[in-house]
Amino acid sequence: MNATKLVAFILFFFISFTFNSIASQDTDPYVLFHKELKLIDIQISFNEDKLNDKEYIISRLAVMARIDQKLRQTNPDISVNNKIKLIKQYSLQFSNELSKMLDHHLWISCEDFGEKACTQAFMIVQHAVPNPGLQHKVLFVLDELHKKNSIPSWHYAYLYDRIVVAHYSKFKVKQRFGSQWYLTSDSKKKLFPFEGSFEDLNQRRIAFGMPKLDLSEYVP
Repeated sequence: MNATKLVAFILFFFISFTFNSIASQDTDPYVLFHKELKLIDIQISFNEDKLNDKEYIISRLAVMARIDQKLRQTNPDISVNNKIKLIKQYSLQFSNELSKMLDHHLWISCEDFGEKACTQAFMIVQHAVPNPGLQHKVLFVLDELHKKNSIPSWHYAYLYDRIVVAHYSKFKVKQRFGSQWYLTSDSKKKLFPFEGSFEDLNQRRIAFGMPKLDLSEYVP
């Protein structure tokens, strides 16, 4: 093979490899899903100059909540590791954005922003596992606000349980409202450790506007 043919062969191989790589990326479910999330994210991009504008915050939270929900939908075409990677990425991004919003507002309360935006902000902080400092800060605020009926009381209850369960191995503080559970090896639901009896737990749930749990749905 002469030099000209060798160069042509190498060039053909390189072009074919590049084209196939691009084509493969365009059909890869993870890449397509990530692109979809990015397109949603830029519909109303985060803008620090607009954090005193309540309508902007409401609109931005709607975008954040939409992505947060999509990340938690079942998608068998995307590997668990890739899904976890995206969840961590957006959880960190959104918790940082929410932190900056809270530099301008005590909380995204129902009376100031509406119940939908209030709940969307709660879901962002509930899923802010990479930012435990934000979760602890917000918990103290929600403790005060739910007593004034400025937020649904169950927001405080869920966040309280989420935080204490995350740190149970270190501090041995049990959840109070039974909102946190896991699946056993045989796919049965089991509650993380909770204070008092099952009846005590349900009484606390009722007091915080949460439905009673059915003991038969959980393994002891």
